[in-house]
Amino acid sequence: MLIQLAANGLVAGAVIGLLGCGFSVMYSGCRCFAFSFGTAFTLAAYTVHVAYPSVPLVAAAVLGTLLGAALGILLEAGLFTLLRRRGSGPMVLMLASIGVYVVFQNLVSLIFTDATLATRDWPTTIGYEVLGTRITGFQYVMLGVSSAVACCTLLVLRLSPWGQRLRAVASDPELAAVAGIHVSRVRVAAAGLGSGLAAIAGVLVSLDTGLVPSMGFQGLLWAILACVIGGLNRIPGAIAGGVILGLVNQLGVWKIGTQWQDTVLFAIMIGFLLIRPQGLFGLPLQKATV
Repeated sequence: MLIQLAANGLVAGAVIGLLGCGFSVMYSGCRCFAFSFGTAFTLAAYTVHVAYPSVPLVAAAVLGTLLGAALGILLEAGLFTLLRRRGSGPMVLMLASIGVYVVFQNLVSLIFTDATLATRDWPTTIGYEVLGTRITGFQYVMLGVSSAVACCTLLVLRLSPWGQRLRAVASDPELAAVAGIHVSRVRVAAAGLGSGLAAIAGVLVSLDTGLVPSMGFQGLLWAILACVIGGLNRIPGAIAGGVILGLVNQLGVWKIGTQWQDTVLFAIMIGFLLIRPQGLFGLPLQKATV
């Protein structure tokens, strides 16, 4: 049973790591806790539910991902850029993103009701036996897609000129602007990429467990926890934090009931905030000086 739970945790951790990667990218560029991240997660899931089976599943998933990324771009280029030009700080931006998420969630509830919906129409199988565990075909898809997308994202961030500009903006936006970097464009691209990664994770989760209007908040919570564990200012650390979170979440069932899973996760988060706020792989936080 322990090996099976570890395998399930690895699959879940890959998806959570993808969420952590997306949230870390968005935070690095935009420097605010955007609850609208969860909106892209939900939008992609419901897009696939509406489009499939009228269009092939892969095409529906691509459409959902593009719409999720487009939503992030529109919000950053429109609402958040306007607020920044008016001198609004991170707190105002976060409150605005909460408003966007609440409005969107209520619209989804109004259209689709609060019932749990299912998109997948293929039968559930016992899966393939590997090293004494059972892993389904779709779990392989979740693991493969999440890992491949996360690796490609890291390569883009590490090797591309845009990735260098994102790191410069994340380090010091004012200095980056002086150096000739168009900070607003970098922020819009970061919001689009982060929202796109959230959208991919939303599609995978909805096909695995179903979808509800409030699923975006759960996705946002996973992303934040992954960043807290791995390090908010380290994108590879956020991915590793997601894997750790998935393993802890599943292995916790072995000793405690499922009703205590969220309690354990929040206790871990509080412990990291108190003992190591920069996360396992993050850089030490600098104290402000006057």
